[in-house]
Amino acid sequence: MELKAKARYLLIEVNQPKLFGINSGIELTQLEPRYSNEYSGFIIIDRNNNTQIWSPHFFKSLGFLPNEISPSYESLEKIIHPSDFEIIKNITQEMGNLISKAFMIKIRYKTKFNTYRVLKSRVKLIGQ
Repeated sequence: MELKAKARYLLIEVNQPKLFGINSGIELTQLEPRYSNEYSGFIIIDRNNNTQIWSPHFFKSLGFLPNEISPSYESLEKIIHPSDFEIIKNITQEMGNLISKAFMIKIRYKTKFNTYRVLKSRVKLIGQ
């Protein structure tokens, strides 16, 4: 496994959309058009300033209106099943601060209606 530069962002792509080759300068307008499936979207966590961007499609896939929930670590912890959240934490800790290959996992996301929706997700550290 080839490791590259230090990573600034944690990207969680929901429902395995085809999005490859993004290494820096993430722009919401670049990413959102790629997510047209009803159950798709993305979460970007900026590890430098602890901010997050959740795509409008991600909100919709869980039954929420865009920005109905404030994108934050606490909100993410509430909508991801506790066991799955631990897996994501462990993956990112193992990856450290270096860019490496992505991990595909199934994540249980809590919907607006307090049920869980299982969506295939790709977890990857990217960019500077």
